[in-house]
Amino acid sequence: MRQNHEFKLLINSEGDYVPFKESYKDLWMEHESVRHFIAKTHISLSINEMITDLIGDIGTEEAMNAKILSHAEVQVIEAMRENNVKEITVRFNKKEKPDLLLVEKKEDVGKSARIMDLIMSHGYQDITLKTENGNVISCSNITKQKLK
Repeated sequence: MRQNHEFKLLINSEGDYVPFKESYKDLWMEHESVRHFIAKTHISLSINEMITDLIGDIGTEEAMNAKILSHAEVQVIEAMRENNVKEITVRFNKKEKPDLLLVEKKEDVGKSARIMDLIMSHGYQDITLKTENGNVISCSNITKQKLK
């Protein structure tokens, strides 16, 4: 679920409810019925928070099996949980479906033998080394993974 889209469920004292998307707040407020609903006593439940809690409780594999998350979403979440991640990029195909996951990590490289280990450990990657006085001072490793 995208983090920049907050989904809520608004429930009033009579038990009536309205699904609400925070990014559409201005558009929603143009409707008299929504303004009337919000002006009265109601509670707001974050659907995003509920799903996040549920996924945290049952784990990503179970969330995928229960069809809460797609396989691609699980791959992205698992990448986010890896150590030393600097940046994650998800590329979409022409059908606007997630297609490619790029994970950039800052690698700790001390010796040239370690660089060879880095090269052989992943299939598709871009490795950038920066040196100073003949010593490697930073290493960025971008791995590429096809999303399912």
